[in-house]
Amino acid sequence: VFTRLDTADNLRVGRVKTQQALELFPELEKRLKTGAGMLSGGEQQMLSLARALCRAPKLLLADELSLGLAPLVVDRLLRAVREAADRGLGALLVEQHVRKVLDIADRVYVLHRGRVTMTGTPKELRGNLDAIESSYLAEKTTQQTAEQTTYATD
Repeated sequence: VFTRLDTADNLRVGRVKTQQALELFPELEKRLKTGAGMLSGGEQQMLSLARALCRAPKLLLADELSLGLAPLVVDRLLRAVREAADRGLGALLVEQHVRKVLDIADRVYVLHRGRVTMTGTPKELRGNLDAIESSYLAEKTTQQTAEQTTYATD
């Protein structure tokens, strides 16, 4: 988003009809005259996603759409992506909230160090949540331990 422009101007710059964006995220209506830099992180993500989705792309690529956002906002954003996908949008999400994404995904790929380690439908992978989560949590724990060890020996 352009932080020095208000919400309405951000939509105009993005060549998005305000009404269309508000149908997608009615939460933004009260913030149309507010500078985008003054919006919460969730409102900025809604504005950004509205600008993207209202342009009717064929494909949406989103990396950590939920980063730092409240769970209710994350649910709202993911629901908007799912609804767009139901209308024909292809979406590729890189996301840390595995459980939430399993609720909206059609297909899941788990990557570890750039390699696909698991793939399947959400239903197939839901039974492997522990393995999925430990694949990236274990890496972080190992990395933190190595950093602590390095720090302790320096």
